[in-house]
Amino acid sequence: MTKIKTIIIPSEYKPLFNNDWREAGVYGGRYSLKSHTVARYLLIRAREKRTRIACFREFQASIAESSHQLLSELIIKYELEDFEVTNNSIINKINGSDFIFKGLWNNEQSIKSIEGIDIAWVEEAQTVSEKSIEVLTPTVRKPNSKIVYTYNRLLEEDPVHTRLVLEGRPDTLIINQNYDIAIKYGMMPDVIMKEIEDDKKNRPGLYRHKWLGEPNNMERKIYKDWAIVDEIPHEARLERVGLDFGYSNDPSSIVEIYKYNGGFILNEKTYQKGLSNKQLADILLTIEGNPIIIADSAEPKSIDEIMSYKVNIQACIKGKDSVKQGIQYVQYQRISVTKRSINTIKEYRNYLWEIDKEGKIINKPEHQFSHCLVGDTKVLMATGRLKMIKNIRPGDKVKTKNGIHKVLKQANTFKNAKIYEIELSNGMKLRGTGNHNIYTNRGKVAIDTLSYYDIIEVLNHKDISLWKKQLYSITKSIDGMVNTTKEKLDYTGQYGSIIMVKSPKDTTYIISIKIGQTMKSLIWKLKRLDSIYRNIQKKCGQQKVLKKKCQTISKILENLQKNGILLKKELSGIKNTERKLGLIEKYSKRNVKFVEKNMKLISPTEADFATTIVKRKRCGREDVYNLTVEKEHNYYADGVLVGNSMDAIRYGLDSYRPRKTVKFKQPNVEMATEYYGGEVLSRGDELLDQVFNENLK
Repeated sequence: MTKIKTIIIPSEYKPLFNNDWREAGVYGGRYSLKSHTVARYLLIRAREKRTRIACFREFQASIAESSHQLLSELIIKYELEDFEVTNNSIINKINGSDFIFKGLWNNEQSIKSIEGIDIAWVEEAQTVSEKSIEVLTPTVRKPNSKIVYTYNRLLEEDPVHTRLVLEGRPDTLIINQNYDIAIKYGMMPDVIMKEIEDDKKNRPGLYRHKWLGEPNNMERKIYKDWAIVDEIPHEARLERVGLDFGYSNDPSSIVEIYKYNGGFILNEKTYQKGLSNKQLADILLTIEGNPIIIADSAEPKSIDEIMSYKVNIQACIKGKDSVKQGIQYVQYQRISVTKRSINTIKEYRNYLWEIDKEGKIINKPEHQFSHCLVGDTKVLMATGRLKMIKNIRPGDKVKTKNGIHKVLKQANTFKNAKIYEIELSNGMKLRGTGNHNIYTNRGKVAIDTLSYYDIIEVLNHKDISLWKKQLYSITKSIDGMVNTTKEKLDYTGQYGSIIMVKSPKDTTYIISIKIGQTMKSLIWKLKRLDSIYRNIQKKCGQQKVLKKKCQTISKILENLQKNGILLKKELSGIKNTERKLGLIEKYSKRNVKFVEKNMKLISPTEADFATTIVKRKRCGREDVYNLTVEKEHNYYADGVLVGNSMDAIRYGLDSYRPRKTVKFKQPNVEMATEYYGGEVLSRGDELLDQVFNENLK
């Protein structure tokens, strides 16, 4: 008898099932079960009667950025076989309920054209603009239709929170929950609880925002009051283009900068991964007016190559406090952004000053990460050997995710910096500053903001990819064997008696041999699967997941062998051919059903190849070092893939700041020094900084 799975809905979310509300604001801290509970609510509603459900996010460039995956996983988890999941939609095959997925930003006409929405779910609603709300609300106009907003508060003045909670609307349901609800219902994993306790003890400011859902102060916003414009006016003059290099992991970003009416208009030209220098040059050459391209100075080789294609490009100048000086300059400008510049707007809304562990704002942009690693961190060189980061020199070649690249710069970034150590599930350890970023399944993440669910990219990635291919090949082959055996059994059932009239003994012999061969092959392949999973388990991955898969495979092998022994015992001494054939069919069907039932548990998933963080702790102070690597912006440090990020807008706008020539005299010394963004380009740093700062006042 099939066990019925129960969909659990915490009682605190029970009001969602009432019909006395039009809009619902469901908000709180992380792990308050908001998204998962609303997703379950929507699936239940979609099974009750025909319902059109539209799932929205403010920014959604692809289906991968939507709630499609969460809903699909819940459908699999609860074995809701009445749903058909496609690449871009979910449909209930019995009553016709359907889920559609859309981005709100710059998508007004497409949203307005959607008919018959019963329930709209807006996820990550803290990023939704006031204009998007104004477009969505009248679109969901069917009688008794509903709009559910789920969000973690970002700032005091988030438009959704202002609308639903601060100002209030008729027939509004408000649900505010935090992580204690997960503890109450036994849904809190130990690893998450450890992370919460660690944040509460060591980072109370982060704890209040992340886990208690308190908003950031508006003062944390670095840039404010940018205007969104539909188009670029004809009178605007294109003068600069900012270029931030990326490649495989980071997108290359090209932003056009127009001068207009005493201010600037930003227009996102390109935001794309995997672009070569030639492709970047081709895009830049399509920009009319031959403007100056300001690019990241850490990429001189790339700049030279792009210049060879007749692109008017030059490097930005970096120096002491150049990031802060550049931000300060941008803050004092009147900035507008075209509404099609989705990624630029997203960055603008989420670009904040960092806070310290007490929650106080510090004069440092959030997520301006550096490669800050302790001196004895071992970096993988092009030759395959390991070398301490403090001993690496410009010109050395290191291994990156996509080949071998040259080190452009090595620097002792900070003296006596606070150090964190993380330990991964495969035993690897890495030590560096809290803002040091590493590559995960959700992009680059700083050490002090890593989640215990983050999947870390490590050195043996290619080995795992090979194993993954083998696993898929073997599991597919097993599926084929199961289907072949089922076909043979069906054939035996339909035609066995006819064939046996002519040659009963031969028929029994042939069937037993063929099915026996299939079962032997099946056992061999399962043993091969078991071997591969155990190899993966030794090197990386979530140990519990892999252990469970190995146990499942062992269970299948044990069952097949047990049935084989029982079959031989029962067949011995039986002279009746039909009875022998019946026994062969009985045990074969039992084996096929057992393997078929467990194939979902055996099939490889992303979790098999996940290297996750199991421990994070502070470990004193040490000097830390930085590497700048050409083109790729990543390298392997103690086996973990690490990287860096940059800002195309700041490069382009920062170039407008005037260069200053300062002359001064000391005994027997006369100098002329050029400044750019606080950078001293000759000797006499302290005195020149003083003179420069006086000139800025």
